[in-house]
Amino acid sequence: MAASVALHEDFHSRSAESGDAAAYSVELIDSKDPFLSLKRSWESLYAGDPETGFFMSWGWISSVFLRFPGRLRILAVRGSGRGSDYVAFFPVASRIRWSASKQEFQGVLEAGGRPGLSEQTGFLCDPAHEQGAIAATAAAVCALPWTRFSMRYEPTGRRSEIFLDSLPETGFRGQFGEWLINDGTVDNLANPQVKLAASFDDYLAGLSSSTRQKVRRFTRRHMESGLWHVSQASGSNAERHIEILLELWNKQWGAQRRSSQARKTVSIYRHMLRTAHQMGALHLPILWQDDTPLVAHGCIRDLDRSHVYFVLSGRNMQLEHHNSGMLLHCDSIRRAIDEGMSIYDFGHGDESYKLSLGGICQRLHYVTINRLSDDLAQTVDTFNMTDPARKIRHFIDKQDLQLARRACNQMLEILEASQTRTGPALATINDPEA
Repeated sequence: MAASVALHEDFHSRSAESGDAAAYSVELIDSKDPFLSLKRSWESLYAGDPETGFFMSWGWISSVFLRFPGRLRILAVRGSGRGSDYVAFFPVASRIRWSASKQEFQGVLEAGGRPGLSEQTGFLCDPAHEQGAIAATAAAVCALPWTRFSMRYEPTGRRSEIFLDSLPETGFRGQFGEWLINDGTVDNLANPQVKLAASFDDYLAGLSSSTRQKVRRFTRRHMESGLWHVSQASGSNAERHIEILLELWNKQWGAQRRSSQARKTVSIYRHMLRTAHQMGALHLPILWQDDTPLVAHGCIRDLDRSHVYFVLSGRNMQLEHHNSGMLLHCDSIRRAIDEGMSIYDFGHGDESYKLSLGGICQRLHYVTINRLSDDLAQTVDTFNMTDPARKIRHFIDKQDLQLARRACNQMLEILEASQTRTGPALATINDPEA
C-alpha cells in the first residue's frame, strides 16, 4: 500500500479558485512510517494553534491512528512553493457500511478522532493559513470516494463554515446539523464548561444558593463524616481503577446497547483511558462507601491548555446514593483549582446537573455532507475492504445466502469501479517499506 499520495496540478487550480490566491498541495498519508514522520511538524502546528486542544494533540491522534490501522488517514496541507512546510492537518476515518434499507454498501468519511471517541474534532491549522488551507482540505475531501461525510464536535464553528463554503457548487449538499439524544431532551452539541475560580470557596459562591447549600450539606454528611471517600488512579492502581470504571459503566449503560456494541465501546474507552494514563493526562476518581465503589469518573487533564475534560462515568446501580455524582464532580473541580487549571469541561450534553454546577454552554458544531451521486467509483473507497468482508461473513453465518450473494456481487462491482475512478491526478510518495 502506498504510504501517501499528493494531489497534483488540477487540484492546485481547484484550491486556488476557492477564495485564496495561493495554491496549496495536499498529501494523503495512510500508513505508519509516513505518519510518524509528521510528529515534529504536528507538534509545531499544535503549539501555534490556539483553537485546538488535547484531542488534536500528537499523543492522542497517534494513539488513534495506530489503533485503527487501515481506517485513519491524514490530509496534510503544505503552503505554496517547493519544499514548503505543513500548514494544516485534517485526520479522516473511512469505513464502509451496509444500508439495510437500500441493501447496498455505502462509503462513510468522518473526522478522524471519532473512532477513538474524541470529545472534539476538526482541523489543526496555522491561523495565518486558515482560509486557504481549509479550502484546500475541502477540495481534497471531495476528491475522495464516499457517500456521506460527517464532522461532529468541531469547536470553532468558523472553520466548519469555511469548510462548507469551500464545497463545489454542484455534486454535494452540505449543512450544519443537530445532535439530540434522550428523546430530544438533551442537546449533545452543547458543551457546558466552568471557568475555574481562584479558590473552591469562590467557585461555590458563584453557584445558586440552593446548589451551594446542597454541596456543603452532603459534603459534611458523606465526606467529612468519613462515610464516603475518594481514591485517585495513580501509577500503581490505574489499571484497577480503569476496570472498575468500565465495569460500572457497562452495568449502567451496556443493557441499552447491543452486546457487541457495548463490548466495542468498552474496548475503545479502555484504550482511551490507558492512552491518557500513558500521556500523564488521566484523572480517574472513584467514590467509595467502605470497599464498595459508588461512582467513578473518567477525565482527561490537558496540562498544556489547562483544561480538564469529563469524558465518561459509571454508577453502582444496586445502591441508592443520591448526589454522589455531584460530590465527585465537586471533588474534581476542587482538585483542578488546586492544580491551577483554568477550565472544567462537563463534555457533551446540556443536562441540568451540569448547569447547576456552574457549566456555561459552549457550542460544538456538526457538519454533514451528502454526495449527490450513486456512482460506485465516487461513493465507496477501496482503501480498506475489511468492513464489507465482515458483513458478507455475517450474512453467511446467519445463512442469509441471498444477501450474502448480493453483497458479494456489489463488492466485485466496487472493486471494478475503482479501476476506472477519475478525479485529481495522484502521485505516490515513496515509502521504502511500503
